[in-house]
Amino acid sequence: MQTILIIDDSRVNQHMLRLVLRRNGYQTLIANNGQEGLDVLAEANVHIVICDINMPVMDGFEFLKTIRANEAHAHIPVLMLTALGEDGTSEKSIELGANGCITQPFESHVLSNTVRALILMDEETE
Repeated sequence: MQTILIIDDSRVNQHMLRLVLRRNGYQTLIANNGQEGLDVLAEANVHIVICDINMPVMDGFEFLKTIRANEAHAHIPVLMLTALGEDGTSEKSIELGANGCITQPFESHVLSNTVRALILMDEETE
């Protein structure tokens, strides 16, 4: 069973993401900001990270830069979440090494299909 780390400071977003992912057979872990996400990565075997951009302590961009610079975690696919109307955030996310972006609010089938594609991509690179 693949494990997906959700990094988001919104409890509502955490719940919605977890609900969709668990319904699709994934195990989920939760972190409230990028620093907590790094702590989880140090302890758990994570297959994909879904990360919000705007968070306290360490935002999504800083988290992305940090794991892409860490050899142990650089290979993990990262899907960034961006709020509707945040111009340029998707492009910046891709420039920093994200594997994709989803605009919030998201539709569950879009999230499911994107996660499935990231898992297939990750399996091909192993």
